[in-house]
Amino acid sequence: MKKVFLTGLACAGSLALASGASALTISDSDSVMDQLTELVNEQLTVDLFDDMGGSRTLTKVTVTLGGSLMSDGDVENVGAGPATFNVSTTGELFQGTPDGAPAALGALDVFPVFGGTVIHDQTYISLTPNSPAAFGPGSVSDDAVFMSTDAGELAQFVGIGTFDYLVNTIIGQSVAGGGGNVNNQIMTTASAVLTVEYEFDEITQPPTTGAVPEPITATLGLMGIGALAATSKRRR
Repeated sequence: MKKVFLTGLACAGSLALASGASALTISDSDSVMDQLTELVNEQLTVDLFDDMGGSRTLTKVTVTLGGSLMSDGDVENVGAGPATFNVSTTGELFQGTPDGAPAALGALDVFPVFGGTVIHDQTYISLTPNSPAAFGPGSVSDDAVFMSTDAGELAQFVGIGTFDYLVNTIIGQSVAGGGGNVNNQIMTTASAVLTVEYEFDEITQPPTTGAVPEPITATLGLMGIGALAATSKRRR
């Protein structure tokens, strides 16, 4: 289930563009794909919002952390006779201590830190001894979304450079039944994608027009033209 964290969006529908501004969107992302767990402070890096010296105004930020976990392998009954048992894997994917990341992202976890999410669960009925059986593959994926138009939170994303987001996993395996005589060769991989999208107004300067001459300048110009005309007439 997608988790969405909304902040300061109550009046988002009534936001109006200021005169001389145009709405634009830019985004950036980073990812780690199909990496064997555990992930320990795996670093994802994305751009901060550069306001170009005040010529751009950030109006909304959307940060999405997508994650997936996949388990695959085989199990084997090493007991004296056929065995019935269940094998399952669970996983958690969450942030570590942010390295300069905006504090507003503190709750952006995809899978719960406590309890774990079931990646794959499989039951084996009367499995013959010393005969490996496939486990999975099984997977789970989800994402968490943070959106804000709050000025205080938007300010955390403004700057030159990047910020890092640290991703961690905790993977668990459990076997129920089988008399303790079950071996397994199960591998679990994790993927995570961090995407930030900035909506902003670009402040444009009004077009400049040609300078209007002062009255005295215009008068002198006309006098000069008249003098030239008179000189030309005398020469003829």
